[in-house]
Amino acid sequence: DFDCDLRTDLALEWPAVDGKPDYLASITDSAFGTEITRIVGDPGTPMVTVDSAVIGDWPDEQERHGYSKRQPWNADESMIFLDRCDNLFLDGSTYEPLFKRSHMPGRVRWSYTEPNIMHFVSNNGVGEWNVVDDVTEIKVPLSGYSGCSFGKGEGNFAWDDSRVAILATRKSDGHQVVFIADLKTGEKGQDIDLSEYNKISNCTISPYGNFIVIVGNFGQGSDRLQVRRASDGSIVFTETAKGLPSHFDTQVDQNGDEVIAGVAKSGNYSGKVIKRRLSDGAITLICDHKYASHTSGRAIGRPGWVYVTYQNRKEKYAPYLNELVAVKLDGSRTERLCHLHAMKPEKGDPLYKKRYLFEAHGVPSPSGLKVMWASDWDTKIWPVQTYVADFSNKLIEN
Repeated sequence: DFDCDLRTDLALEWPAVDGKPDYLASITDSAFGTEITRIVGDPGTPMVTVDSAVIGDWPDEQERHGYSKRQPWNADESMIFLDRCDNLFLDGSTYEPLFKRSHMPGRVRWSYTEPNIMHFVSNNGVGEWNVVDDVTEIKVPLSGYSGCSFGKGEGNFAWDDSRVAILATRKSDGHQVVFIADLKTGEKGQDIDLSEYNKISNCTISPYGNFIVIVGNFGQGSDRLQVRRASDGSIVFTETAKGLPSHFDTQVDQNGDEVIAGVAKSGNYSGKVIKRRLSDGAITLICDHKYASHTSGRAIGRPGWVYVTYQNRKEKYAPYLNELVAVKLDGSRTERLCHLHAMKPEKGDPLYKKRYLFEAHGVPSPSGLKVMWASDWDTKIWPVQTYVADFSNKLIEN
């Protein structure tokens, strides 16, 4: 457990005034003192690797990571994967390009323990991909399913790197199902049939592998939760209110409980950050300030913390305007990390239909001492590029 020597006050720091950093150049966020580096190049310029090879040009539109729940750093933070930028791998220290992979074995997630390994899922099975050698191996064979995914892009493995919840369509009857795949034993778990529900949006397994968290329409509308035991598929609870929480991620809190944390979209906590204990559904308010966007629990080396993106700029939601913050899951501390400089196109704008790609989706490194996000740097036009804030020099060990 550690804190960082970062600001925790509630003073309004808006508007942000820092200029956009050049490619591979750093600036210091003038409000929060963290180092910000742009890790992608200017559109149309050569993409040059660490050994001076040209592997193409930087794209004109999006040069970014995937999502707040998808870890872009590998296990030891020596590599970065930008899945929305031509499947590009970067050096984790210098941020220079290493290589691209034109063919992916399926949907991928970094291993928590093996730096060169990504897990993948396809309709043929769940396996491991050595991204350096470009070699794959099926660990859990699959047949009779289509649309297999890690929870439609939002699922992750249990922290012991073994089990994962796979969402798929069963070919024999067209039913949507979820099941556990165990890479350590090579076994596939029983199907949990979800066909009685109108629409399933995503799912994931919990950090210790005890629970499956499912988001969908369970009869009362979209963005509802259902939590099941991974061991037998039995229902722990179903939430009938919208978004309690929404845009969440999994983590383990200071009590050792598996939880989810994210923004509440209804009820007394609307707009604020809550955590929810998976064993019984108990809700705790952990950050009493609106209006949060996305939450990430990918800093598994810093259990007890989530990283929250506040992309809004409305002063009625002060103080966290267009900021990234780290929130302690016991509610005792919120650390202010940096400004996002991220905007989204508005209705009537030609880019409005692509506004999702303008969302910042802050995600921490495994150690929790760096954080990545996407930004147009206050322009509402392309390119949307990738930035990293580094505050590893502000570590306070408890």
